[in-house]
Amino acid sequence: MNSSPTRSWLSRLRFRFSLRTALIVTLFWAAALGTWSYLRQVRERGEPVLILRDAYVGVILPRNAPSFWNTPTAWEPTIRDVERAEQRIPEFMRSKAPHLGSRLGQYVRQYFGIVVGGHRVVHCSFIHRTADSTEVPVHGIDYYLRNMGTPYLVIDGGESFFQLLYDAETDSCSDLHVNAVS
Repeated sequence: MNSSPTRSWLSRLRFRFSLRTALIVTLFWAAALGTWSYLRQVRERGEPVLILRDAYVGVILPRNAPSFWNTPTAWEPTIRDVERAEQRIPEFMRSKAPHLGSRLGQYVRQYFGIVVGGHRVVHCSFIHRTADSTEVPVHGIDYYLRNMGTPYLVIDGGESFFQLLYDAETDSCSDLHVNAVS
């Protein structure tokens, strides 16, 4: 019995589709594993981790980053810790400083973990985008990481700089500090 030309064509199509699907799935998993491996290497080397979201942009500073906190109990927040903090920050800011709370998208962030009173706390620093021209689309991610990968310590600057604490254990924000104007 001869196989029909249609059947032969369908068999080739299925084979090509199977190879294409296998290639796509393989590439997807390689990219996923490569990303996971890259993030693990970044963590092990103690490099800052960039977080790009629609509502905010920030950098998680590694626990060994030079810091004005100078604490042996520093810890590195996870992306999940930051996401939980960012869920609480808008409500906290609306209650404490509504004029700043309505402009949170204009600030880039730095996150650093410290222990306060036995609690793991994320120190969140907010830097207005115009304060140092850290505009991601204009300068690119490398510029942003290079400039935001070390802790900012600004004594004045007014509302261009403020900080707050997020307690990862109680899931709450506290200690809003807006810089003074010199």
